[in-house]
Order: sequence, then C-alpha cells, then structure tokens
Amino acid sequence: PTANSVLNDLVRLSLGTTSAPFPLESDLVLNNDYLARFYIRIKCSDGLGIIRLVGEAAESSGVSIHAILQNPIENHLNLDFVVTTEQVKLSQVQRFAELVEKMPFAKGAPLFLPIL
Repeated sequence: PTANSVLNDLVRLSLGTTSAPFPLESDLVLNNDYLARFYIRIKCSDGLGIIRLVGEAAESSGVSIHAILQNPIENHLNLDFVVTTEQVKLSQVQRFAELVEKMPFAKGAPLFLPIL
C-alpha cells in the first residue's frame, strides 16, 4: 500500500470510522455436495471376496463403479487398488469410504478425489 493509504487507514481508525474489510453480503447458498466422477484408492491386505465386498458397499451407498484397477500383488499384507466411479455425489462417496474403512481387510480410510 502507498503511504497515503496507510495514513488514511490510521486516520479512519483514530476517528472510529472503519468499515468491514470484506463488505460483501449475499444470500448465496453453497452446496458442497457436488456431482463428479471420483478416484478412490483403497489400501488393504489381500483376501478372498474383497472386490465383492467393495461392490456391495458401493451399491448400498448408491455409488456406480466405472472401473477397478488392481496391479499384480507383490505384498499380500499391504496392497492398493483403485476404484473409479461414474458421476455421483460427494456424500455418496463419503458414505462408501466409511463402509470400506470398517471392513476387516482395510488398512485405513480410502483416499478419494474428484476427477476433474
């Protein structure tokens, strides 16, 4: 800021005539439950029926699976696989991730990101 702006601010402060720094007021309502395709990475230990359980969790959450990628398994105790979705709401993916995290094979919460 220029010296003039700083001095003007100091005078306004001393006179008590300051205004709100961000005076924008709006009735705009933000909806953070957006629609998108999502990338979901699931860390788990290997076992039978994992894809079936993940599919059931997706179905019960209303998440439509676009694709599943699992590379060849090198470590049966710690592996990643990826689920990509069709267009779904963020809240549906959050619910899906909560269900998967509670499964016995899961190694923590799945990472999910919107695909832009």
